[in-house]
Amino acid sequence: MRNGSFLTTIDESYLYMEACSGVGASWEGIYISKVKYPIDIFLFLFTSSTSTSTTSSYSQHSNKHPNKLKRHINQNFGWIPPTPENEDIKACGIPITYNASKEWANKKVVIFSLPGAFTPTCSASHLPGYIAKLPALREKGVDVVATIAYNDPFVMSAWGKANGIHNEDIVSSLHPSISQKPANLPTQLFLSDSDLSFSKLFGWTAGERTGRYALIIDNGKIVYAEIEPGREVTVSGADAVLSKL
Repeated sequence: MRNGSFLTTIDESYLYMEACSGVGASWEGIYISKVKYPIDIFLFLFTSSTSTSTTSSYSQHSNKHPNKLKRHINQNFGWIPPTPENEDIKACGIPITYNASKEWANKKVVIFSLPGAFTPTCSASHLPGYIAKLPALREKGVDVVATIAYNDPFVMSAWGKANGIHNEDIVSSLHPSISQKPANLPTQLFLSDSDLSFSKLFGWTAGERTGRYALIIDNGKIVYAEIEPGREVTVSGADAVLSKL
């Protein structure tokens, strides 16, 4: 890793990208084929605000691809750091840029993405499942649980507080079943992918929203990556992720 960015390697027949020939875009598309785990972290921390198009996940592509591609990557999210001053749900806080490549280096991270904060399935099932499983995730060595959605940082911050997460790693009395001290739980983050730059790298979007998917990254390697085939929470849920840790 150099300057907080991962140097990635993408092997032939598993992952490939085709460089864009157009002006004003870094890549024409990013394609995944015959994914084999674990793989070097590649798309995941990729600064690509100028990307113009992607395909759906696990799609096939032409035979035009490099045998290997190495590139420094540096993915940022919008985030509002919790402080005593913005602990109240009515307090806004100040958004900053969260540099995931720097913050998640040498850590075990679970990312789960959902279509939107304060929406039915996301609020009733997807997020609560992860909050309830924080102790179990910690037992599996997870350092960070990151929730991402297309909402802006203000909404993501408010959603975390509305669900009893008043700090990255502080669980409120709304969750009495979690007896561990906050220091013994994974850090929980509510991050904004408002421009879909992260989700588009996989083609894992739902129209103008982020798709519903989950990733496990262990010391810079993606060891699990699944998107929901339907509307239910299955392969992206906490139980599915726990079974792969």
